[in-house]
Amino acid sequence: MDMNNFQTNKRIIEIKNGDKNINIKVILIKFLKSSIIKNGSKITTFLVGDESGTIHCNFFDNVSNFIKEGDILNITGAYSSLFDNSIVLYQPKIGYGHITKIGEFFFTFSLKPNISEQKIIPQNNNN
Repeated sequence: MDMNNFQTNKRIIEIKNGDKNINIKVILIKFLKSSIIKNGSKITTFLVGDESGTIHCNFFDNVSNFIKEGDILNITGAYSSLFDNSIVLYQPKIGYGHITKIGEFFFTFSLKPNISEQKIIPQNNNN
């Protein structure tokens, strides 16, 4: 893994659609939902936060068995993408980063702004 491709720690407010290799420290504020997608994989969504705001974060398969509300995570190699015209943070793909639990409960965060609540209208580049 080429560590030169990884960004320094970002704050949630700085995340933009399509960002890759995001390193971020967050607290799991609230479990939102679990779903099974077409290929049979499980996706669990949490509202996560830091001092700059909150965002929805999707974790795949068994990761959700090892995390819970109140956990403080250091995530390396994450990426962002649009889902239903909202920016969502995704756990790193296998081999591209790590999720490390670094504590519980004591972490300063702000509930606003929630960047996943801000709807993004995709740009039509066919002018």
